[in-house]
Amino acid sequence: DVPQPFPGPADGLIYTPSNPDGQFRGPLNLRDAMAAGLLPPAVVVANSQGMSRILSTAHRIGLNSLDETSADLSLLERGGAVSVLDTAYAYSVFAANGVMRGVDVEPIARGYRARDPVAVLRIEDADGQVLWDHDEEQIALSQTNIFEPGLAFLVNDILSDAETRSAVLSDERNLPALEQRAALVSGSAGDGEDHWAVGYTPQILAAVHLSRSGDSEAAADRTALDQAAPVWHDLMRYAST
Repeated sequence: DVPQPFPGPADGLIYTPSNPDGQFRGPLNLRDAMAAGLLPPAVVVANSQGMSRILSTAHRIGLNSLDETSADLSLLERGGAVSVLDTAYAYSVFAANGVMRGVDVEPIARGYRARDPVAVLRIEDADGQVLWDHDEEQIALSQTNIFEPGLAFLVNDILSDAETRSAVLSDERNLPALEQRAALVSGSAGDGEDHWAVGYTPQILAAVHLSRSGDSEAAADRTALDQAAPVWHDLMRYAST
């Protein structure tokens, strides 16, 4: 986790990634760096593996809005204008140990996901009368194995390691523990205007996106620990009761 230059989005431009808090933490093993969500180590991995391979994986797990025009390394920092639903659906593959579940659809292009999530289960009017209900007998759900379960387990183990994340970030504002261990990814994008938190247990997944337009950032704390993550935490607690 050190400052280092990479090729920018255009010829002659240099991209030097930094963490949202402006700090660099020096040599770290990859697991600790990924658990803490540090950007420079992630860019090192993306540069060595190639953004085309990363985008290919992103398409397979459901991020339909990313295309080849997003293929420079700065995508990892600026974000790719993905929807909350697509983001949640992508992380559900890890929550399900490498399996994508959903309704069969025609992929928007070769290599993209061939399923959609069932996003609406029921529609009611203001009086509570059911206008439409998801009928499992009429809507057939199927599944596709995207990753080996062992790989998904490793990712889940890293993202759920709150102790390592707190130690690397030296952060004393830890979220209260949920009743069940949960994986969590949180951070900011778009010059600090967008704050994200995506996390899950094997049973429940929630994604939170907070955004603010204008010249000012959503808050001085660009790590988003005081932004989307507490909303995610309370949402998970509510959904678990």
